[in-house]
Amino acid sequence: MSRILGAVQGLYKIPLMKDKDFPSWFQVADKLSRKYQNQFYCLYFLHLIFLVALTTLSLYPDISKWTISIQIIIVVGTLLSSLGLFLNKPDRKWYSARALAESIRTITWRYVTKAEPFHEDSNIAKVKFINAIKKITNQNQDLKLLIKCDINENLISYEMEGLRNGTLQRRKSAYLSDRIESQLEWYKKNSRKNNLMSNILFSLVILLNIVAIILAASRLGYIEEKIWPTDIIVTIAIGLVGWIQVKKYSELSASYSLTASEITQIHIDYFLYPINDEKTFSNFVGDTENAFSREHTQWYARKDHFS
Repeated sequence: MSRILGAVQGLYKIPLMKDKDFPSWFQVADKLSRKYQNQFYCLYFLHLIFLVALTTLSLYPDISKWTISIQIIIVVGTLLSSLGLFLNKPDRKWYSARALAESIRTITWRYVTKAEPFHEDSNIAKVKFINAIKKITNQNQDLKLLIKCDINENLISYEMEGLRNGTLQRRKSAYLSDRIESQLEWYKKNSRKNNLMSNILFSLVILLNIVAIILAASRLGYIEEKIWPTDIIVTIAIGLVGWIQVKKYSELSASYSLTASEITQIHIDYFLYPINDEKTFSNFVGDTENAFSREHTQWYARKDHFS
């Protein structure tokens, strides 16, 4: 009997809900989020590179047609990257797409676990679920225009229906492994990652400023030199500060750490308090998804902050 139970528990550890099993709107919004995130960071990074290159070129003593031509190219590149950030607003599209994807992920988990408001008859729950996705997507018309998929296409996958129609134990196990534990691991890992990057880059900024001070002081002994790298080092340090600010390493590390603490408590509660009926499980899922939503709503705040 113990072997059978062990095999069953092992089976429940197999991921039951993957990203490809979520509604088509989630998958498209998730891809758009990644696309505009990469676009935003690439444009911002290019902008910083052009500024450093322009500072470096300005120190070159010999003026020629080649140096002027290169300077024009760099200035045009700086202008284009600035226009790309200002006119295309990839940061707003990134935050909006991420918020949409996470909202759909939340209501999908509520649906497949039979949690409120999808705890009723399957036909009623399907209608509510489709209407909920329509409502979420209609709240962001600008982003909706970028999504090329039919509102009624692949909203409820075979895997979603299979999990929803499964036993309470199967839904509990799937929610524990594929939602709670998966999110807990993600938030812990990314909290550590952002904290590490924040410390590394901040230390590098301090080091560059120390080097700049040393170079500035040593310049007294080399007044006749036409080229001196102090301005370049300072510009690189300023660029790094800008990069740290736009990546929000410290802010994200703190936010992810707080969310991870909340999920850890949820994980403890799952085993501490028995969930033996549909009502209790529905309440548990509702409370858990509300906790996830508190972090996800920050994407809307970031979008509005950069508007």
